[in-house]
Amino acid sequence: MADDNGEERPLRPRDIGLAATHRVMNTAIHQALPPALRDDVVADTPERWQGLERKLMIVVHPLSGVTAPSSFDLETGRLCVMISRHRSGLIVVSRDHIRATLENHIPVANQPVGRPDVTGRGHRAHLRFWERVTETGRATAV
Repeated sequence: MADDNGEERPLRPRDIGLAATHRVMNTAIHQALPPALRDDVVADTPERWQGLERKLMIVVHPLSGVTAPSSFDLETGRLCVMISRHRSGLIVVSRDHIRATLENHIPVANQPVGRPDVTGRGHRAHLRFWERVTETGRATAV
């Protein structure tokens, strides 16, 4: 890992950040960490990560485990923050249903007449992100 001056150094626990969209998941992730890492490795929501960065971010895709996405799940801001908080590396983890969920989901246009279709825009953004990750060979099934 390179530090801010470009010098190579080992990755340290405080260089790592974890993000998931729900506080209960972040709490579970934090509690699953070895006790020695809990003070340095931060697990929190995208809203709390806004404006912060880490060398390495490990994020749970907002649709992981969600088979009927709501407007909350499809909101583009969370995904954008989650995938832009890293300086050197990003690992996105998810269940294996994301693409199928997005391809089979028909977003509900519940916005008032004349207002932007935020849910539809979020659906398209998530689908484009997932397609890009898989089509460029950056997705690995484990």
